[in-house]
Amino acid sequence: MLTLSCNYIQMSKLTIYTILFLLSGLLIVSACGGTQKTEPLTKQDALHFSEIGHIVVQATFKALSSQLQKAVKEQGTANAVAYCNTVAIAITDSMSTVKQAQVRRTSLKLRNPNNNPSAWELEQLKLYKSELAEGRSLSPVVKRLENGTIIYMEPILTMPFCLQCHGQPADDVAQKLKELYPEDKAIGYKEGDLRGIWTVKLR
Repeated sequence: MLTLSCNYIQMSKLTIYTILFLLSGLLIVSACGGTQKTEPLTKQDALHFSEIGHIVVQATFKALSSQLQKAVKEQGTANAVAYCNTVAIAITDSMSTVKQAQVRRTSLKLRNPNNNPSAWELEQLKLYKSELAEGRSLSPVVKRLENGTIIYMEPILTMPFCLQCHGQPADDVAQKLKELYPEDKAIGYKEGDLRGIWTVKLR
């Protein structure tokens, strides 16, 4: 009986070790599976998300531009700066809600420090700047991040209307900018310069 009990104990220990070994193997396989790279978008998906992203950008730009031009016409450029300071983000946020996508603007030269670019936005901004310097045309970009988020980025080029606040502003405009944005770096642009990018998180 004693010999039988000893054999049983030894077999039980062997079974436990076997189970532990198998479990450790499963954990390793699971961990390896979790490090798989995110699949790139297909051409069809890229085109689909690019169309959606462009629609969101155009709708947001139209809302911002129309309100800003109205403020400039009715209040003058200096007062419109204050208007833009309080209303621009609210309009962008509201468009994000309506379009069910997160939309924002960022730049290499910031006016609002809260718009600081992420690592992937900074990479795209630098790429656009390099391409523009080489005389190449800039195209929107759509990609999937490592966490699965789909993002759309579109360049913002400086237009004549932008120069009132982003070129060489008049004295009253410069003073208002200094009051509202003490760390403002978003001046000195010329028509056609890269002003920044639109970023749309689609999902």
